[in-house]
Amino acid sequence: INADVVTTDAANGTLKVRWIAPPETDSVAFPSPYYCNLYRFVGQDSLLLNASPILATPDTMEYLDHDLSTEYQAYTYRVQFFNNDTLIETSDPATSIFLRAAPADKRIMLSWSVRQPWNNVEYVVYRLDEHGLVWDSIGATSNTSFTDVGLENGEEYCYYVRARGYYWLPDTIGPLYNRSQRVCATPID
Repeated sequence: INADVVTTDAANGTLKVRWIAPPETDSVAFPSPYYCNLYRFVGQDSLLLNASPILATPDTMEYLDHDLSTEYQAYTYRVQFFNNDTLIETSDPATSIFLRAAPADKRIMLSWSVRQPWNNVEYVVYRLDEHGLVWDSIGATSNTSFTDVGLENGEEYCYYVRARGYYWLPDTIGPLYNRSQRVCATPID
């Protein structure tokens, strides 16, 4: 239910990954104990094969994944739910949102990519204020692109995007919020 960039950094970035157990596990066919494996893959187009788990604890439903290059690449996650040695359920893969900035004359064109099993209905774009203290919302869109206009050439602007999504199924958590990494760019003539 989350692949959320918490910290943007070239080598020490952090992603928060959250999930829920399958809602209707047949406890007769699949008696406890239960456990989960969380798999991480570099990028958004990675094949989800032959990976080893980075987590295998029974009750954990959240994991902070540290020491990642969140500044330069996206990550894909998948969860598998087991009892004993029997696989009960495998989640669809979910990626972190990866934001790109393309500067132009008095504008910065933002675009992002994401692959998540839920439906993102809105992306809110945030820009760091001129004092470098507050992230202000500057617009929202249902598309995966946004252009910030009326900017000063030669000035640096920093951004991130926050998605709001839903599974549209009964008994699921929602809305789901996930953030991209932070990027900076400078408009040029």
